[in-house]
Amino acid sequence: SELAKLIGIDVNDISRTLSNLHSLFSPSENGQTFRTHHKSLPDFICDPDRCGGGTQFWIDRKAHHLRIAKRCLHIMDSLLKPNLCGLERHEWHKDRAQILDHVRHRVSHCLAYACTYWASHLVAALKDEARFYSEVMDLVDDFASRHLLTWLEALSITGRVDTAYSSLDMVRTLWQEKDSANILTAAMQQPDESPRGVEPRVTPKEVARELFDDGCRFIQRNLSVICSFPMGIYNSALPFVDRKSVV
Repeated sequence: SELAKLIGIDVNDISRTLSNLHSLFSPSENGQTFRTHHKSLPDFICDPDRCGGGTQFWIDRKAHHLRIAKRCLHIMDSLLKPNLCGLERHEWHKDRAQILDHVRHRVSHCLAYACTYWASHLVAALKDEARFYSEVMDLVDDFASRHLLTWLEALSITGRVDTAYSSLDMVRTLWQEKDSANILTAAMQQPDESPRGVEPRVTPKEVARELFDDGCRFIQRNLSVICSFPMGIYNSALPFVDRKSVV
């Protein structure tokens, strides 16, 4: 059911499909997870030259990474909120070990996966593309402006803060690479026609990237708090952020 939520396909459709593929996939004892019988299968089915039958069987890695990345961003947008565990105000000082009873069932496997791996899927999908797709850019901008701190709270609860800095850094590095390439291309194609003395308008993308930059600094400076105290992000770390920060 968690896989169905993640990829947005009805769980019954997934079950029916997998039930006919036992020669390729081995189900676990409880039937909830599957493994390939042969390690070569993923390489074979993702290679258009080796996998016959056209697009019916061939899996385009980049397209599916992009699809999962977008699903992860949609899931975080719909499920992330401050105080995910529903703690009372007097419980905010408790560390992660003390609130484990509240954590159970509050953060689904689907949300935990989305928070941990959204950036990896996004970078895998777009690292060789010429630009960000506008739909993806809107989702990333929305994530940066609305969910940065609640995302860190979720990672603190699930014990995956180790992925926080690298996730933001991977995406901002991808931005920089694409922006540099686009600026160079634009400069070669046409001269700068912007009026002198007029400040360029700040775009949502630039705001999102600034949020990612400040988010990385916030993680570096408050790592111990984020790792141990999910609600400490708001009442211990955030009050000491520089006033110029956009976090």
